[in-house]
Amino acid sequence: MLMKFVCLTALLGCSLMLITATAELEWNQVENCHNYIYRTTGFALKARRGDGVGDDTALKGISLKCGDDSWIYSGQEPSGEWGENFICPNNGFLFRCQLRVEPKNGITVVNNLKCFCLLRNGKVEELEGDGLNQGSWEEMYTLDQFCRNGIIGLQTQVLKNTALTNISFTCSKSDGWGWVGRR
Repeated sequence: MLMKFVCLTALLGCSLMLITATAELEWNQVENCHNYIYRTTGFALKARRGDGVGDDTALKGISLKCGDDSWIYSGQEPSGEWGENFICPNNGFLFRCQLRVEPKNGITVVNNLKCFCLLRNGKVEELEGDGLNQGSWEEMYTLDQFCRNGIIGLQTQVLKNTALTNISFTCSKSDGWGWVGRR
């Protein structure tokens, strides 16, 4: 693994994250909700839901819904179709996510996404995406294990012509630092 120091604007702060040392793997552009003030309230997954024959890696893209009803995307593969929208109930916002990952041909691909909504009443609601069931759930990490004040953006890593291999989320600036990602 290579260490990559990422320093965003003064609004978001700086942090350290891990990336995979593979020439074909590149991080796509960071996409954040408008003015960094809108938290994400839901997500959708672009997937190629296979039948067990050929390419059945699930996630080809992820989109997050912002509090102003806009959608943000980072890089994605051209194949696949967008599935269901998973939206937090009762004006909740996304604050923590997990990835279902699977080793495939020497790399780790992302097969599904599960996020947790913090609701106005303080309760937590789980939203599990409509990706594949292969692989195991991995925690995303931050200093506190989640974005207490909400996720406001994302960045994806895509293996060309294959699938998503990693995702990082931008935490709200009031959390004190910028990124949550997979180990």
